[in-house]
Amino acid sequence: MIRFDEFASCSAMPRLGEAQCARLRQLAECRTAMVIWDRTTTTVPPGALVMVLEPLNAVRAEALAGSLDSSAVVVVAGAEHPAFDAVKARFETHGLIGADHAEAPHQLWWGGREPVALPTGVYRRDGVLIVSCAGPAAALDQRRRGLSADIARLGLDAVVETLPSEPAEVFGCAAKIDMIWRQLQRTDRPVLWIDPEAAVKELPMLPQALEYDVAFHRRADGIIDTRVMAFRPSAATAALFKVWRRLNAGFPALPESYVFDQAWIVTSAQRQLETVWLPRSYCESDPMIQGAVVRVPPSLPRGSSELQISRPPAAHRFGRPQQPEPVLIMQSPDPCRRPVTVAIRQEADAPVADACTAIEAIASAFAADSGGFARLEVVLCDGDEIDPRMGGDGETWVVLTEADEPCALDAFVGLAQLADLAEAEPDSVVAEVSADPRAKVVRGPQRCDAGLGPFVRHPLPA
Repeated sequence: MIRFDEFASCSAMPRLGEAQCARLRQLAECRTAMVIWDRTTTTVPPGALVMVLEPLNAVRAEALAGSLDSSAVVVVAGAEHPAFDAVKARFETHGLIGADHAEAPHQLWWGGREPVALPTGVYRRDGVLIVSCAGPAAALDQRRRGLSADIARLGLDAVVETLPSEPAEVFGCAAKIDMIWRQLQRTDRPVLWIDPEAAVKELPMLPQALEYDVAFHRRADGIIDTRVMAFRPSAATAALFKVWRRLNAGFPALPESYVFDQAWIVTSAQRQLETVWLPRSYCESDPMIQGAVVRVPPSLPRGSSELQISRPPAAHRFGRPQQPEPVLIMQSPDPCRRPVTVAIRQEADAPVADACTAIEAIASAFAADSGGFARLEVVLCDGDEIDPRMGGDGETWVVLTEADEPCALDAFVGLAQLADLAEAEPDSVVAEVSADPRAKVVRGPQRCDAGLGPFVRHPLPA
């Protein structure tokens, strides 16, 4: 067993931000012991905090799961790396804190054998504000009256509004976003959104008992259920709503759950957004299951409606964004060039520490001098090929680097010089890597001496 200071300063520990360290300390203070699970660890004291710093094979992951009691918690720093998926898959996710600039370039994940539980305490009926809305249709209005009856029966504080007359599939989500945001600006309490078709069976105490920016339930198929979501007012929550509103306006035909998922991915890559996973009892759709806090109608099978036929694939496995979605996004203070994506390539059996070190070095270099690139996105890639969609918007430079390749603090200055050279010599674009004419490969190595390169994708001419 080790003390927290030794725990946090372990040489193998990835760089964590202030909010992440505070949450790690809070988790440690509630536990009986702190243990680093490595190749030699075989037992864990009851109620311990277990830190996993290296990926585990199936046998070791099963041994870890079998050694824990229901009160123990497992923590993964650098949780954005896909090599940790096998570990996280064996536990119920409790929470995640996103990445935030060079000071916190990694995600922090924690979970346990059981879903997150209500801590012992005294809670108020008005400790959370219930928010809901419905369209003017008679059927929806009848369901809304049922929800209002539940709220009145339980003595909950609630705001239930009627949407404008526009069709719900066109206007409903935008109105929902705006309504939740208005209530967040008016209160310092948690705001719990409940779909008008849901039924509240018990007092929803968990949203006021936990600390988070956003809380939701992710179904077994990986899809976020947006019918019950909780939010606390914070700067990170405001950033999430800004992205959510923009994506909803830009892609109104996509399912709400997918749009919110993408907004959550983007925000978690650039803010220490703290997310809590609500247990299934807050989105229970099986009428045979007892103990539901909020009961929702059964989800439609995939493809059972016109809207769901075009549903994109689930964006997550076990809560991790898959490529080409970024694990880290940083904005430049002095933008004068188009954005750049750095794709870190790593073989499946390579040490995870190499990728963590590469992310930290690239983030530090961009923070020291961005080279004028408007935005940095860092993506983890497997194998020898990058995803053909990466940078396919025609607005982004794409750079390929190895996980074990050093990156100097002036790397983006050298990269900017190569970008200027490539802009001045458009004939350097010689081949297409996909059917999309915007996806190009550049001639020659074109590698900057500071450790980044080569460019594998040019943005389209302005």
